[in-house]
Amino acid sequence: MASAGDPRVEIQASLERASNYNRWIADQARAHIGQRVLDAGCGSGNVTRELLDREQVVAVDVWEDFVDAIKQRFADSPHLAVHRFDLADPAMTETLAPYRLDSAICANVLEHVEDHRAALSNIAAALTPGAPIFLLVPAFPALYGEHDRADHHFRRYTKRSLRETIAPLPIEIETNYYMNLPGYFAWFLVVRLLRRTLSEEGIGLYDRIIPAIRGIEERARPPFGQTLVAVLRTRG
Repeated sequence: MASAGDPRVEIQASLERASNYNRWIADQARAHIGQRVLDAGCGSGNVTRELLDREQVVAVDVWEDFVDAIKQRFADSPHLAVHRFDLADPAMTETLAPYRLDSAICANVLEHVEDHRAALSNIAAALTPGAPIFLLVPAFPALYGEHDRADHHFRRYTKRSLRETIAPLPIEIETNYYMNLPGYFAWFLVVRLLRRTLSEEGIGLYDRIIPAIRGIEERARPPFGQTLVAVLRTRG
């Protein structure tokens, strides 16, 4: 269980300042997800709140602190169900079966799971056949630094490493692309070279320029970026 002094809790809290970034993630996901959505690794609900227009959202997280917090935060949301599970635990799929989930979003979560292949397998098994999975993960091992360590990241990804992870699973990659090109350089400077974690003030400041970055990258995908996005589909 996470505690109030755990840096991961503080990081999640600071990400509430990244409202433009969270909305950018959710808006990309909306183009692919259905009406009955699994939010795999919901954290404190920074992206979850952008999905509450769906018919059903099932939010899952391994930390009891976040499960309790999200239940309180969205107590007035009748179409939200919250469960505590490790994504790598196969028991999750049986519990979620009655929800008839038609899609999933897993944003900035898979890097926290040691057995990430098991997590993806369980997410796929919890969905109806042929369902889409919107996946977003941090990109490029070369960027791994102090913030990654504080947030207990096991890894960062490339298109190739993600493809190799998914290869044995009943999942296909429909498309993938990098996003947040300026974030690559900001992360390299602050996290990799200066060996710092991201501050709440820094996140809030960077979030102010996200609309401009988003506008440019929606017209032309960058060749690399701080983040990797993939749209997956379970095999029917």
